[in-house]
Amino acid sequence: MLNLFRYKIIFYCFFIVSCSNFEPIYNYEIDSNIREGITDMYVLPVEGRYGTVLRNELIEAYGSKTTSKNTHRYTLQSTVSSGSSGAQAYESDGTASRLVSNVTVTYAVYDSNKCLIFSDSNSTKASFNSKSGGFDYGNIASEKQAITSNIEYNVKDFYPFVYNAIKNKKSNLPFIPPFLTIKNFKGCRG
Repeated sequence: MLNLFRYKIIFYCFFIVSCSNFEPIYNYEIDSNIREGITDMYVLPVEGRYGTVLRNELIEAYGSKTTSKNTHRYTLQSTVSSGSSGAQAYESDGTASRLVSNVTVTYAVYDSNKCLIFSDSNSTKASFNSKSGGFDYGNIASEKQAITSNIEYNVKDFYPFVYNAIKNKKSNLPFIPPFLTIKNFKGCRG
């Protein structure tokens, strides 16, 4: 009886596996085309105090190679905003010893026809030491380091979303009269 049960389990496992349409997680032919497209992404300059930090991280993450034609498949536009808020830990005298740094980065990816493929924002938090031996320059340095690390983490955390947006890119609808009547139509002139 036990052997019959084992054979049934084995049969069902083979049946399920043979009937399912399993595909490998990474199809290297498709992945290589997407990776090539991502490395052919132009990162626009970013405004703000930490704009150069963000742009350098984006260039490092996405490659941004230059071509002989000086054209790119994709363009990445982003903004960064940062701030410190909320105390995370308190001393016995009631003063805060650790503060929280918030960083929000917005991403917008455009294709070569300047059509929007993907747009979203990502917020991350990090804590930093607000007391540094009673000197204010230590507080400022630890806050800058926390924001810089936070931007680096934000870019690496958001990379899969940009990758999937390029991988699952849909064709753009043309600007013709039936589509123009649709509310919030997101067509693109190509």
